[in-house]
Amino acid sequence: MRDWQKIEGHLGTPQGFRGAAAAAGIKKAAGTLDLGLLFSEAEKTSAAGVFTTNLAAAAPVLYSRTALRASGGWARAVVVNSGNANAATGRAGLRAAAETARSTAKLLGIRTNDVLVCSTGVIGVPLALAYIGAFAVLGVLPLAGSTLVLVNGWAFAVKLLPAAALVFGGTELGA
Repeated sequence: MRDWQKIEGHLGTPQGFRGAAAAAGIKKAAGTLDLGLLFSEAEKTSAAGVFTTNLAAAAPVLYSRTALRASGGWARAVVVNSGNANAATGRAGLRAAAETARSTAKLLGIRTNDVLVCSTGVIGVPLALAYIGAFAVLGVLPLAGSTLVLVNGWAFAVKLLPAAALVFGGTELGA
């Protein structure tokens, strides 16, 4: 058996990764964490995805599948919203997924193709581009604790891991 090295934190705090969650107002219930980010500080982080084979794949699936292929299997960030699946939304959904990746990449100083986008929630309702501004919250998060962040007049209650896990859990877990 190998010798294991103990690191501070827990399963939700792997070394070299940062995660965060915010209540961005995507879900109807006020104050519910509905926007999450997982970010790798390493310049090269290998990534893989398992995507649906359904011909009616949602915009984030189409975007992330293409981005992962274009990056050659690398990704540094995953952005998740819970509350709006951005599925069956046509061109508007594709624009929202692409803008989510662009905004996140700009904030983190990484390539757009290094950002994967995931959504879970209500189907058939376009993800409002106004929510994309909420992604700016993720760029100004502290390293620990929670805080109230004001972005473009919107107030966001922000919490870090393990709170991000609640967003990644999605609507299926009641998050």
